[in-house]
Amino acid sequence: MTELISTGSSFTTGQKSAPVTAMIDLSSKNKEAAYKWIEFVSAPDHMIELNVGTPDYPSALLPPRQSLLDDPTLYETRPYMQGFKDNLKCAYVPAADQPRYYEAQQILGEALGRAFYGEIDGKTAVIESAKEAEAKLKEPQ
Repeated sequence: MTELISTGSSFTTGQKSAPVTAMIDLSSKNKEAAYKWIEFVSAPDHMIELNVGTPDYPSALLPPRQSLLDDPTLYETRPYMQGFKDNLKCAYVPAADQPRYYEAQQILGEALGRAFYGEIDGKTAVIESAKEAEAKLKEPQ
């Protein structure tokens, strides 16, 4: 299994979606460079350029921070993004009622990661992780 370390960098698309955390594999030969890349790409000025782009080269990425949605330069090259921002007001992401939901979600994520890297096939990943997650959800708290 791949072991990861969290950088603590976390950001959300708009204000309604789940956080995306940057991770570095513990076996990485270039951990320091990876940290520097995450710091660089998540700095506000760099994130604006990477997500907004320039008039000649507009970006197709969705803004990962609310501050980018509030930045008027976003709409200069991509006026359609106003609709994306407006629709976020209608977004609803409920909290998980199942106390072990996040543990079950992690089981599925790890299995899908193994499938992504060719360790197992996708069907097996879903079936096996579903069984493991169901057992986890039934455990007493």
